[in-house]
Amino acid sequence: MEKKAKIIATLGPAIYSETKLKQLVSLGVDAFRVNFSHDTNGIQKIVSRIRKIEKSTRKKLSLIADLQGVKLRLGKIKNDNQKIKFNQKFIFDNNKLLGDNTRINFPYPKILKKLKKGNKILIDDGKFTFVVISKKGLAVKTICKSQNCFIKNNKSVHIPNFYIAFNKI
Repeated sequence: MEKKAKIIATLGPAIYSETKLKQLVSLGVDAFRVNFSHDTNGIQKIVSRIRKIEKSTRKKLSLIADLQGVKLRLGKIKNDNQKIKFNQKFIFDNNKLLGDNTRINFPYPKILKKLKKGNKILIDDGKFTFVVISKKGLAVKTICKSQNCFIKNNKSVHIPNFYIAFNKI
């Protein structure tokens, strides 16, 4: 029976090795997706590996570029996630320590400097909303305006109606 569906695997650190890539191709993967919203350093090397596997297996492999672009991201947090209560105060700062249920690293000091009282900070593709209530140096105190909020490692950050040139970050 001829296969009519295509199988796509998203590239990530867990499958960058040639062995893992070969294994996925042998399991039926037809295409690899590159997510450009994450760090893409070294992607040329992985593409070369895929092309090498393509030649050795004589199987056409496609590359799909997810071109959304780089996102601002939070730092890491204890236990991979923390629950933040509705109306709880929460700090975004430039401290590189693991975050907890009171604060997290936001590794963009130029943005922290430019934030103002009333700015909204949307986390995890807009699922959770925080509103800036005060600032002190490179720390921004906010209040959580979302029910059932869970902050997780490396989640995306969006600040509506806020402009800073990308090369200034």
